[in-house]
Amino acid sequence: MATEQSEGLPRRFLTPFLLLSLDRDGTSYGYELFETVSSLGLSVDLAAVYRGLRTMQQRDLVTSQWVRSGAGPDRRLYSLTDSGRSAAAAATDELAAVRDGLTAALDQFRGRADGRAIPLHTGEAVARAARERSGHEREQPPGEATGSHPSARPRKAFGGSRS
Repeated sequence: MATEQSEGLPRRFLTPFLLLSLDRDGTSYGYELFETVSSLGLSVDLAAVYRGLRTMQQRDLVTSQWVRSGAGPDRRLYSLTDSGRSAAAAATDELAAVRDGLTAALDQFRGRADGRAIPLHTGEAVARAARERSGHEREQPPGEATGSHPSARPRKAFGGSRS
């Protein structure tokens, strides 16, 4: 069976990665930022990086200035504004939350919690491990199936109805 190769991290991480790269480096040229985000596994083209920088500049997150180049055309040098530094701090928190959520989901999908194997097909075992990890045990509500597969349980509606 053929497997599909990963195309890297989703594009939604472009802005946070650009913000964090500029926060770390102070200033950078667009092509250098492209190389940085590409090395982190983000699958974007150079044009997407420049569009992202232009959007960030319109939102007052970055500023740029033209710098003369001894060999070739002038280049734009980007740096964060005060708003951009605040956005970089928020990006750190956002990426940490994404990491933590993905880690928790993968722990459950892999059938591991606290280093103990959990039968992946047993929905109650996954829920029990999550409760143990959070330190909250609860009594089984009357009528809730113990050990049944999650798809056998009624689903709760989230976010209201869709039209």
